[in-house]
Amino acid sequence: MAGKRKGARMILEIQRLKGLGLGKKAIARALRISRNTVKQYWEGGEVENRVPTVYQAPWSEVVDWEGVRKSVERGQALAHHWEAVQEALPQADPRSGVPYVSFWREYRRRFPEVPLVLGKM
Repeated sequence: MAGKRKGARMILEIQRLKGLGLGKKAIARALRISRNTVKQYWEGGEVENRVPTVYQAPWSEVVDWEGVRKSVERGQALAHHWEAVQEALPQADPRSGVPYVSFWREYRRRFPEVPLVLGKM
């Protein structure tokens, strides 16, 4: 049974460690992958021109992220903001039915500097 194909980050990490002078066995041990996997991506011809991209959800294009950030800064919980938005959306909107966790992850990608507050008193 063949394993899953490694992602661009793993392949670039193999290339980076190779550039530092580590051997195939040491890289395999460090990354906890097989030596055959390291050997497969040792030359890295297929990812030389690829840069890992950050996934952006298609529904996130229609969200007013500055408005979301401002309401959170005013003290509204992110979950309450999302619930209010979800209630007001028509069924045909691309944001309807998006789970809160997906919304939260997209928010954290866009505003990583905003401190995470688990509960407000």
